[in-house]
Amino acid sequence: MKKLFAVILLLITAGGVYFYLTYKPPADNNENSGNQVTTSPMKLEENNEIIIFHNGTGPMCIEALNFFKEKQLDYTEYLNTEADFQDKLIIYMGNFDGKSEGVSDSFSYYPIIFVGGRAFSGFDDEVGQEILTSLAQ
Repeated sequence: MKKLFAVILLLITAGGVYFYLTYKPPADNNENSGNQVTTSPMKLEENNEIIIFHNGTGPMCIEALNFFKEKQLDYTEYLNTEADFQDKLIIYMGNFDGKSEGVSDSFSYYPIIFVGGRAFSGFDDEVGQEILTSLAQ
């Protein structure tokens, strides 16, 4: 059962990455239309704001949340159960050309953490130290 769950999770993640890498918004020929959709990346300033996208149940997600609590770090979180989770994540990832730091260099693992102009996929002690380094700068 665990193997089936892992395969399903891998397929869902791969599908999201494929969508992110191949999605092109439709051309809007009417520039005066009030229904324009913004698909440009959100401006990530190099500040101390921590933004975490996660599922709330995976071991790396729980470890990251515990790390933030232990270090008394404020953060903004987005759970994968939220309706606009994938849309927001794709916009943030757009700032990094499909490349992340951390456990994965291609946004393959949750949590996905944005801080100080950097993006981390997955969480371990090394990622925690890199986050603290980014916050100190």
